[in-house]
Amino acid sequence: MVTTDAAIEEMTDVFRVAWLAGPISPVPPIAYRGVELDPPDDASWCRLSIQHTDGDQETLAAAGGREFQDNGFVFVQIFVPKGSGADQILAQLIDVAKGAFRGVTTTSGVVFWEVGHRDLSDEPQYIRANVSAQFWYRTTA
Repeated sequence: MVTTDAAIEEMTDVFRVAWLAGPISPVPPIAYRGVELDPPDDASWCRLSIQHTDGDQETLAAAGGREFQDNGFVFVQIFVPKGSGADQILAQLIDVAKGAFRGVTTTSGVVFWEVGHRDLSDEPQYIRANVSAQFWYRTTA
């Protein structure tokens, strides 16, 4: 079992480790909970967000022994400046972000599934995509 804060920290770490080991140099900066970022105008970057949705009570027991399943989504918004090679860089970053979550279960039991991406319309300065993964984990109360 894991607490919500510990699950969020673990999900963030799973992504950060994969992102930092990716093929792009310099490594694009990440904006996420607790880390503000002034997006660069001339470099790639991403935003990680973790959003909980519905949860379910899994067991009946006395207070402190009940198990709950918490569910949600991890989103990675990827921004790559327009220009030569931008499509290839975006594709590589999409692969890194998807690879961070595909088939992964963390040590405390956060399970990721339904990992995919969506290409988004261009912004004036960037081409972009969103990578998403669903997750669930168990807590007690």
